[in-house]
Amino acid sequence: LASRVSGTGTEVVNCHNIGNIDVDFYNQFAGALVGNFEWGARMVGCSNTGNLTLGGADAVGGLVGRVSTGATMEGCFSTGSITVTNDRENIFIGGLSGTVAYDEPEEYKGVTKMISCWENMTINTTGSINNLQKGGITAYGKEGVDYVNCFSAPDEDDIATMNAGLKEIGSICRFNEQGLPVIKTTSGGTGSGSNFGNGGEF
Repeated sequence: LASRVSGTGTEVVNCHNIGNIDVDFYNQFAGALVGNFEWGARMVGCSNTGNLTLGGADAVGGLVGRVSTGATMEGCFSTGSITVTNDRENIFIGGLSGTVAYDEPEEYKGVTKMISCWENMTINTTGSINNLQKGGITAYGKEGVDYVNCFSAPDEDDIATMNAGLKEIGSICRFNEQGLPVIKTTSGGTGSGSNFGNGGEF
């Protein structure tokens, strides 16, 4: 979708990747939808269900390589696999984002947020990596990042918790019974570009 999305008022809504991505060269930040997501940008109801194969990167995520400086993700998910094939000195690999709020100004502490998101990614490496950090939601999250109702491999109760959190913040997104995001339309109904069907109560 984009190598970089930045700026308050910039929104990525109801975007979905379903294809496999295979890139045999170095990327600083790499994700199925966005490489670097920052400076107050907002992502809502987006997903990845493809496999990512990369030659190398500093930070790799199922959806986004790096989230920072007041950016927000809500009602998003990623499944599939991430495979890094080349030798690297250091790398962060996360199911949703490689890093969150890494090396950002202190005034953004507690502003960068991930709300009601989930992942179920498999992480693989075939090259030699001296310092590999990997995690479910993210491989690295700075103290003060606001994680709310985020899960790995969520069950029915987790989906209900995520929907309650989305309703509480007035989000236009809900998850259906399969954990797939549904966006509220301007007419008051529900709809999705990927035919995910009806979601939770709006």
